[in-house]
Amino acid sequence: MGVSPLLIAAQEGLVEMTDSLLERNIPVNWRRKDGTSALTLAVLHGHYHIAQALLDGGAAVNISDVAGRTPLMAAVQEGRPDIVSLLLNRKASVNYRDNKGATALRVACECSALIIVQDLLRSGASVDLADDEGCTPLMAVVKEGDINLVHLLLQWNANVNRVCLNGETALAFACDHKHLDVMRVLLVAGADVDVANATTWTPLMKAAQKAQSGHVEVVQLLLNYSALIDKQDHNGGTALRIAALNGHMEVIRLLLDGGAAIDLADNTGWTPLLAAVFSDNVNIIRLLLDRNANIETQVNNGATALIVAAEYGYSHVAKALLTAGAFVDATDNEGWTALMCAAHDGRVDTVQILLDAGARVDLHNLGGFSALVIAVGHRHLEVVRLLLQHGADIQWQDYASGSTLLSVAQGSGNGEVVQLIQEQNHLRCH
Repeated sequence: MGVSPLLIAAQEGLVEMTDSLLERNIPVNWRRKDGTSALTLAVLHGHYHIAQALLDGGAAVNISDVAGRTPLMAAVQEGRPDIVSLLLNRKASVNYRDNKGATALRVACECSALIIVQDLLRSGASVDLADDEGCTPLMAVVKEGDINLVHLLLQWNANVNRVCLNGETALAFACDHKHLDVMRVLLVAGADVDVANATTWTPLMKAAQKAQSGHVEVVQLLLNYSALIDKQDHNGGTALRIAALNGHMEVIRLLLDGGAAIDLADNTGWTPLLAAVFSDNVNIIRLLLDRNANIETQVNNGATALIVAAEYGYSHVAKALLTAGAFVDATDNEGWTALMCAAHDGRVDTVQILLDAGARVDLHNLGGFSALVIAVGHRHLEVVRLLLQHGADIQWQDYASGSTLLSVAQGSGNGEVVQLIQEQNHLRCH
């Protein structure tokens, strides 16, 4: 351990000093604290003749540092085909794996070193030897988008459908990085277009999610190669639902044109239309409705697209749904209407839209509460005012508890709401 003159000579390229030290039998395999040997230093600094002299002097060709990296890996990393050939001729282990499982071939692929990759393969490098994460040289090349290396590895029979530990294939990586030319090569070579990863998402689903990052062409290419358009993940979601949720109009159109089932719901009842509400994109809502999406479909809790839009305050979406004929007084499993949901969260604009569309103000949910009671209890003064202007019943009373609208207002702690209710009571009495 520590530093020896031989390491200094190897690093600095001092040929005569190296020869002199070797003649004096200086330990040739002495290593620094990080495990770096004189041979590795000579390789890293491109000193071919010193590397040769060290090997002639007995340097261990497969000596590794603390990370498990060998001189061969260092030569590959530095892009030195001459030193790579030297080490291979001296019987360097071509399939030696570092502490993370990477081989010299994997390193060469990451560096897009075509000539070195060829030399390693001819010397017996295993084309499919994966690292500790299950990633193969082909996957590394695909990430870099080097189509020449992709062709080369496939010529050496690289497994195009090998799966790494997270379930991704080379094709999936090509899709992620938008390498369309590489995708085509892999697909022609027999890549399975529908392999799902550990999260049960296929390349098509991932591309549908990433459409705003330029993945529209990826989606089109996958569809051209007959990707299963309605394949569902473990939650029951499809590429169309994913695209709708993320607001990707072009992808939605591609999927619909490709025959995607427009009302296919996930495990909790969410269809593409319901998911599209969260995109807050009226044009997407209209597109789905134009393609005959069921406007009244319900999620498992009974909520319709209109109820969801009202609850989350997507007023423009709510208006588009109402214009398209959505039932304004539809209820979920607890008897909540869109108006109640909007009142609960103080969505003034949405409340106004619903009232203009004829929403009934005095419907009660299963708990016995009207939109007015809900708005009062949550201290939404402007919503309370709107509901009262549209004739909401101020005489509400819960006979089981004896609560009145005024007592609910007083319990909310909002003085303005209390005052408004008192004024309305006074007007009713006179």
